[in-house]
Amino acid sequence: MVVGSASQAPQIVRELRRYWHPVATSASVSGTPLHVDLLDVGIVLYRDAQGVTALEDLCIHRGTPLSLGKVTPNGTIQCGYHGWQYDSTGACTYIPSKGRGGTIPRKARVEAFLTTERYGLVWCALEEPRAPLPSWPYDEWDKAGYRHVMLDAHIWNSSAGRVVDNFLDVSHLAFVHKGILATDDEAVMPEQRIERTPYGLYYCRKETEAATPHSDPGDLIFWEYFVYSPFTAHIKKTTPSGRETIISLLASPTSAKKTTFFFGLGRNYQTEPEHDQKFIDFHYDVSEQDRRIVEQQRPEEIPTSLREELHVKDADAASTAYRRLLADLGAPPDQLP
Repeated sequence: MVVGSASQAPQIVRELRRYWHPVATSASVSGTPLHVDLLDVGIVLYRDAQGVTALEDLCIHRGTPLSLGKVTPNGTIQCGYHGWQYDSTGACTYIPSKGRGGTIPRKARVEAFLTTERYGLVWCALEEPRAPLPSWPYDEWDKAGYRHVMLDAHIWNSSAGRVVDNFLDVSHLAFVHKGILATDDEAVMPEQRIERTPYGLYYCRKETEAATPHSDPGDLIFWEYFVYSPFTAHIKKTTPSGRETIISLLASPTSAKKTTFFFGLGRNYQTEPEHDQKFIDFHYDVSEQDRRIVEQQRPEEIPTSLREELHVKDADAASTAYRRLLADLGAPPDQLP
């Protein structure tokens, strides 16, 4: 998915440019320029009194990353090479070699991108978004009595589609996470009904867990899966006693074969901050088990044509539904997300 101009990009990239993608935690964006990548576009983020600015990370003068520069007291970003300054619209406002009041060429500007902040993250859209920001299924993020933690960025050498597909897949739990999320007895998959929703997909199931901090041994858990096209998904787990856990995956396609993503961990029990670490540690253990598998899948991009892989009924119901959802983005089958 290497991109020159947007008009030269593959169709799948042109479609994905029209969605919000999480690119950094809010806490990581400050008055010091921060470089991130989205769909092979280098972006510099910085914060001033008006909020977060996202610009193309490339000075028009000599192609130097603006992230190597600094943010000035008046809120512009100054290139570290020749001192050219750009405002939040991407327009160059000052060229030191021309002096104060010097004429600035009209072409002296860089591309500016839309940004917003929500859920402890900075989101970016490269073009006018065709859909709103993904939400939490039942507004849990804003619900009283919940404790939420948004983890720092994960970076995997795989596509965003593969990362999300793994999160949604149930039948791998008894093998990749054996003794933690499932056991051998739970390898057989029951019939699974997947619903299309205005935002993406929904499905649910009832199953026990082997050994997690989210439930007690023997609890029959009600699992709900919510998929927001293209790359956000939530798993909500509810125990018979009313303990609710919501695990959220918010992924961003850095490039065709690299993904930056964030995990949100929410719960309505043990809400004191001192309990956070055990949930975080458990998450990292499970995530690492997944990473070593997903990074070895080939192709790294997820095939949206169902003819490219072998699917079995029920066990792969969510995966096939997710591939159809991605195919609805409108890209040709040979352009994979």
